[in-house]
Amino acid sequence: MFSVLQEQSDDEEVARLAKAVMQFFSQILYTSQMSEGVTSKVLALLEESSNSWHVITKTLPLLCTLTFSNRFTLSREVRMKIVDTTALFLEHDQIEVRHSASKSLASLVKCASSKVIADINSKFSAKISTRLPRVRYGKPPKNPAAYNRLVLTRHAGVLGLSCLVLAFPYNIPDWLPEVLVLLAGCIDDPNPIQSTVQRTFAEFRRTHMDTWHEDRKRFTSSQLELLTDMLV
Repeated sequence: MFSVLQEQSDDEEVARLAKAVMQFFSQILYTSQMSEGVTSKVLALLEESSNSWHVITKTLPLLCTLTFSNRFTLSREVRMKIVDTTALFLEHDQIEVRHSASKSLASLVKCASSKVIADINSKFSAKISTRLPRVRYGKPPKNPAAYNRLVLTRHAGVLGLSCLVLAFPYNIPDWLPEVLVLLAGCIDDPNPIQSTVQRTFAEFRRTHMDTWHEDRKRFTSSQLELLTDMLV
């Protein structure tokens, strides 16, 4: 309700108050029953607002904060539904929605189980397994609609894997080197894929700069060779 109010109101004061209420609302620690009821309402709002990217981009951070605040009272099934719903928006037509979902998913991953992380890794690795057909410079693709759909799917895959990287800024989980290799393989793709890969590696370099002499030991020699240009 407040997301809709915030979008539709032309009154700056009303919009500001709605935003403040939304933020307060998402930080409350609810009982188990109440937290699942409130969460289901927010998930329903996202489903009902699938065509309004303004509402979605305001509601996803609300859902993320709500989940984090009540992570000990929400059931595993509800937490999985939240992750799955957020992940779906990585493939939304509107790029603002994809970026908002990416930020939210990266936050959710920080308190996710190893199984959830493995599922996300597998799901989004599969989305970048299909290569884009080559398009000559200055020439349109033979099938623009199919090509654009492939770009969207591949961008969703890159965003999903980037979430995993960004969720662990100061350590190297066992699966992370191979995720970086997969992302590096997308560096020659068109934007917004290329720019997402570049931002992810830039952030990885920034957060691992001081410990790289130790962190590099978590990579195989072949992985380091493939990543040389991306990590300098």
